[in-house]
Amino acid sequence: MSIQGGSARTACPQCGTAIDPLRTRFVRLARGGARVVAYCSAACESGVGAAVPALAPAPAAPPTPIEVPDAPLRITREDTPSLGFEVAAPRSAEPEPALLPVIADKLAAPTAAGPRSRLWRRAVVLATGAGLVSMALAIWSSMRPTRTTEAAADTAATPPVALPASATPPAAPSPVARARALLREALSERAVAIRLQAASLLAPEGDVAARDVLAALAQTGLPFDQLQAAEALAASGDARGVPILQTALKSDRRDLRLEAARALARVGEPSGAQLLADTLGDRERGMGAAEALAALGDRRGIAMLETTLGHPQPEKRMRAALALGRTGHHRAEPVLRQILADGRYQNGAAIALAGLGATDAEPKLIDALRYSALRVEAAHALRKLGRPLDAAVLSALEVDLDTGDDIARLSAAEAILVLAAAPPNPEQR
Repeated sequence: MSIQGGSARTACPQCGTAIDPLRTRFVRLARGGARVVAYCSAACESGVGAAVPALAPAPAAPPTPIEVPDAPLRITREDTPSLGFEVAAPRSAEPEPALLPVIADKLAAPTAAGPRSRLWRRAVVLATGAGLVSMALAIWSSMRPTRTTEAAADTAATPPVALPASATPPAAPSPVARARALLREALSERAVAIRLQAASLLAPEGDVAARDVLAALAQTGLPFDQLQAAEALAASGDARGVPILQTALKSDRRDLRLEAARALARVGEPSGAQLLADTLGDRERGMGAAEALAALGDRRGIAMLETTLGHPQPEKRMRAALALGRTGHHRAEPVLRQILADGRYQNGAAIALAGLGATDAEPKLIDALRYSALRVEAAHALRKLGRPLDAAVLSALEVDLDTGDDIARLSAAEAILVLAAAPPNPEQR
């Protein structure tokens, strides 16, 4: 049973003496058992049969619950102004008279720490606070798994958000792409030689800007630069190149006429073949004319080179063998093998042997790619052999795109483009 009461004093209903209803030992149930009435003494308590007069309630503090063991009644203070508490009990049962002295003893018994009511109020407050904390912890513990499960379910139900394509780190450019980018940058260089070489490498790929650079250089600048630009235009298939070279055949300068004739021969144009044939007897320029005629397949040049294979001077024999090997004439192969074994001109011999389809020259050609003066010819020779694209070789050349002078960088770019191109047909070797 729980009892709620306050500490306000009131008057005895018989004599009017002021008493503390919580500490007096003289209490009785009013008629009907609905209220507890407190008296100041046993004499006043004996007049229980009389009606209890209404007393004006004194101001009271909020009720404090008091736990009484084994008591089936609940007493509050709201309905009894004179006492400050009320008894709420089942209407179908009468209270046991034997419990009243026990209630009175518990209400009136003092303690060393102070009145019983204050201790009980403190105990009830602490118990109530502990109960609220326990209830909050229980509610939190019971709700936590549910919320975790719901959060997990929401996470599972939500599809992963795909990153936009722009968030993906871009792949590193390939060596071929880097070589083309280097050549395009070189088109705006101030040095004519750099612009000329870069445009000559890009023009065969159909690069319009490169062909425009060549066309401009073919009309201005030094005479030999004009001839080189015109030859690059013609080699790229641009119709503006060949007429410029043919016009140079009529130059007053013999060296320009011979250079124009050799350039026409290199692009497969026989316009200057007669001029080259007329130069075969020249001690200084005759070998160059024979090489240009052999590139055209002209028998006059091939015959002179074959004759030179037996020349007493090793340099002339070597030069004739290299020219014949590059044009695919197998008569020069024994001399080329000797040169390859000798070691002094083995890079040139390996390039010439590649023109004959000798695959055993491939290791020497790969080694020649390290040298900027040889790598372009070595790349063309490897392409003639039909060597598949080798990532390791391209990576080694890519290093040279960032090091060395401009000429070395451009030669590395040209070698990369040559190796990356499709191999020619066997009939074109």
